[in-house]
Amino acid sequence: LLKLLTGALRVGVSARLAKTALAALCARDVADIEEIWHAVAPPYLDLFAWLEGRGPRPAIEDRPVYRPMMLAHPIEVAELAGLDLAQFQAEWKWDGIRIQIAAARRDIKLFSRTGDDISGAFPDVAGALAASLVSDSVLDGELLVSRGGEIAPFNDLQQRLNRKAVSKRQLETHPAHVRLYDALLLEGRDLREQ
Repeated sequence: LLKLLTGALRVGVSARLAKTALAALCARDVADIEEIWHAVAPPYLDLFAWLEGRGPRPAIEDRPVYRPMMLAHPIEVAELAGLDLAQFQAEWKWDGIRIQIAAARRDIKLFSRTGDDISGAFPDVAGALAASLVSDSVLDGELLVSRGGEIAPFNDLQQRLNRKAVSKRQLETHPAHVRLYDALLLEGRDLREQ
């Protein structure tokens, strides 16, 4: 319980499982909990008060928060006959990781597809986006290492992943790059239904 409350979820329980359990316990949508999860801090008193009906939904409007991602799902061979393939586009499978870039009031966070904050390992990406990204926006893309316009192998990206901070040398030898796929929010306007 202490590890859960302090955010150190290395006890065989994933954050996703904890969110799913809370959603089932309190009859809430797990996506609603997931949006709030990254805006609150342990011991999550505001979150629990909202889930239990003792308080309002925690405010997230002025913070860069993770939004649940739309992930790819396999199509069964039998389903192909019912699809109009002219209505679809294909994208190259890049050798990186899926990320979400959230901006609010010039604060920028980078989240992995599981919602982990990886901003500390990629200050170069956050810094480059801070000057140009519109506040209250959420973008979806692929995080890669790129040198001279060429995408480096995934192993090069792994040299920077799972770090709280990155050295100046790593910034120089393993420059990060984002290939954007989609905009989920722009200037506060939610585009996910579109």
